[in-house]
Amino acid sequence: MPEPIVPWESTRVKCPTDCGSGRRSSTTHSSAVSSLHSGGDEDIPFELTEEFAAAQSKVTVVETAVAPHGWEANVEPERFQSALTEWFTSGNPG
Repeated sequence: MPEPIVPWESTRVKCPTDCGSGRRSSTTHSSAVSSLHSGGDEDIPFELTEEFAAAQSKVTVVETAVAPHGWEANVEPERFQSALTEWFTSGNPG
């Protein structure tokens, strides 16, 4: 397997729900969030990201090609870079 473009460890984020228990988090976020996520993620199901985004006002979700958790940038590097660049230049952060 090729070396990852983005180190796997740096892609870990807190799950927006109590993962595995079926309970949903009531946490809301005031900061803008961009989530680049794959339907192939077996650690955090894509459906949880969709639910999280639907409950927030400032969440952008970009679905990538099928990839394991943290490998989205490695299966579609151009799309990953393009989505991040667009998000940062559109004034979303913060």
